[in-house]
Amino acid sequence: MELRHLRYFVAVVQSKGFRQASRQLHIAQAAISQTLSNLEHEIGVELLRRAGRTVELTPEGEIFYPETLRTLEQADRAVETVRGAARGEVGSITIGFCGAATYAFLPDLIRNFRVRHPGVRLILRDLSTVQLETALAQGTVDVVFTTPLSTELAVRFHERLVNREPLLAALPSSRRMMGKRIQVASLAGEPFVLFHRANSPGPVRQHNSSLPRMRILAQGG
Repeated sequence: MELRHLRYFVAVVQSKGFRQASRQLHIAQAAISQTLSNLEHEIGVELLRRAGRTVELTPEGEIFYPETLRTLEQADRAVETVRGAARGEVGSITIGFCGAATYAFLPDLIRNFRVRHPGVRLILRDLSTVQLETALAQGTVDVVFTTPLSTELAVRFHERLVNREPLLAALPSSRRMMGKRIQVASLAGEPFVLFHRANSPGPVRQHNSSLPRMRILAQGG
């Protein structure tokens, strides 16, 4: 049994005859008649009672008809679902992100995405920078929001800048550097309180030799 058998059957029932069904389907009446005869032979039940140019459903056909409609609806739904998946409109996306570093933009981004793609389920994973790169390399996440990738991963994955934040340093007000911009290299001899290197290899990764400028915030005391 093929879906076309069922579609021909529905068309004949709704048209109450082969002539109108033929016009609707753009298929010869003889072909439709033969297809439905094959259907009845295959399931071993008479579905239609032919009376001249009109047809009527048999008692068995009355039972078969609504089941046929449900089957065709499910088939059409399956096709639309897979097409939606191909367009990125259904399915799931696992997103890795780096905590506070994404609070300025990620909530609004997620909210807007859900409005535009309600059929897509978002799975959010809050991970450290190192964990994000590991998850990306292993394929356990589909997209990550993190600092620039390591050189090794940068050649394997596509990166796109979505947010830029200033790099700040907090120093005692006695240093008289409040509000100034300096090169990171000038702080090489200063003690720092930073994230643990195992979880955050560096506050800034550079893909070239230039060093970023840093704004200094004065810390009282």
